[in-house]
Amino acid sequence: MRTFPVEDDLVALVWEQAKPAPFEQLTFSEALRRVLTKKATEEPVQVPPLPKAKTRVPTADELLAELNALPSGRNESRGRAPKADLRELVRLGVLKEGQELIFVDYKGHPQPKHKATVVGADLAYQQVRYSMSALSSLLLKQEGYIAESVRGPDHWTTADGKRVRELWENVLKQRGEK
Repeated sequence: MRTFPVEDDLVALVWEQAKPAPFEQLTFSEALRRVLTKKATEEPVQVPPLPKAKTRVPTADELLAELNALPSGRNESRGRAPKADLRELVRLGVLKEGQELIFVDYKGHPQPKHKATVVGADLAYQQVRYSMSALSSLLLKQEGYIAESVRGPDHWTTADGKRVRELWENVLKQRGEK
C-alpha cells in the first residue's frame, strides 16, 4: 500500500461528506470511497450558462500584437545571478586566501565555534575542504536545524560581520550584473 500526506482540511471534508454513523469504524480509504461513490450516483449539478458578454473578446492576433507592443524588458526573464565565487572574491581583494570566516545560523546568530578558512573556491573546516553550501548544511544539522538545500553564502561572515552573499552582491553590482 502506498502512503502519501493528505492535508487536514481535506481529511475533515471527507469525514464530513462520508457522514459515518455514531461509533462506525471507518478508515479514511473507506470514507473516501463512500464519498466518491455517492458523488457518482448523484445527479450532476446543472450550471446556468454565463450571460453573453456585452463587449467584444479580442482575437489571439490582437492579444499578441498588444503583447509585442509592451516594452521588451518586461517580458525577458532575468535568469539567475552567478553563484558566489570565493576564488573571485580573493582575486578581487575582497577576501584573502586563508582568511577565517565565521558560520551564521538560520537565526542570524554567529557561531564562533564554527570557523572555516578560505582555500581557493572552498572552505576548509577541521582540515577537510567543503563548498560553502555543503559545510553550511553540515553545521546547521549539527546545530539541530533541518538543512537539505542551503544557500551557503548566507551562512558565512567575515570577522567584521559582512556576509559572503553581501560581498558577492557588491561585486555583481560593480560589474553591472545585478
